[in-house]
Amino acid sequence: MKKVLFAIVFTFCLFAVHGDSKIMDIENIPIQVNDIFSGQGFTLKLDNNRYFVLREYYGSGVDVACRILYDVNLVSDYQIDFDKINHMSSKQNVEDDKFILRIENDEVELFINGLQIEIVNKIELVNTLKCINKSY
Repeated sequence: MKKVLFAIVFTFCLFAVHGDSKIMDIENIPIQVNDIFSGQGFTLKLDNNRYFVLREYYGSGVDVACRILYDVNLVSDYQIDFDKINHMSSKQNVEDDKFILRIENDEVELFINGLQIEIVNKIELVNTLKCINKSY
């Protein structure tokens, strides 16, 4: 009886930690962050059964000043890491940043070099994820 109770509690805790959303639910949805210039965007993309993250630096005179493509390391259904610039990227000589993108309790979190970055369109992302979860 104790084993059954333990299994039920463990399952409940497992699902309580993670909401229904998975990292792949934000595919093609831009994540916008502010910086000291015009801002940046990160978008998870799927191409030929491989995931990439497209990083765009927004410009004041142009919509996008620079695009960088990163290869994705899928850590779990809730987290990806990316730091290796894809060879097809338009720019090769950029800083050596390490990124973590994760979903926890239906909220998207972005970390650059271990620091959590404030996401500008966080409410829009949460609402999108809730709509996706209702459709399941």
